[in-house]
Amino acid sequence: MNPVPTASAGLRRELADRLRSTGAVKSDQWYEAFAAVPREAFVRAFAVGTQHGPVHLTPEDPRWLSTVYSDDSLLTRFDAAGVPTSSSTLPTLMALMLEALDVADGNRVLEVATGTG
Repeated sequence: MNPVPTASAGLRRELADRLRSTGAVKSDQWYEAFAAVPREAFVRAFAVGTQHGPVHLTPEDPRWLSTVYSDDSLLTRFDAAGVPTSSSTLPTLMALMLEALDVADGNRVLEVATGTG
């Protein structure tokens, strides 16, 4: 098992705090999950949409880590024409879906077709 990166610990907590303050995260369990899971492990290279088109970021870019923990969808795959075909979903939307799932101890959950983890 890979160790959890500590460089992003503060950013993970800040994202979890933002999600809680907006009401997207309500339960302590999901709050702790967002604060603990290193999103950067699943999105090594990505792009973010801007009014001028996608901006591609890699770990070498100084904006990369803060963008990983922004409340934005991260575009991870493009087709031959440059159209986005896969992304890491907006954290707010992920939180809302997880809260709506209403999973309980003993439940088993299978998530299929996740491109970024």
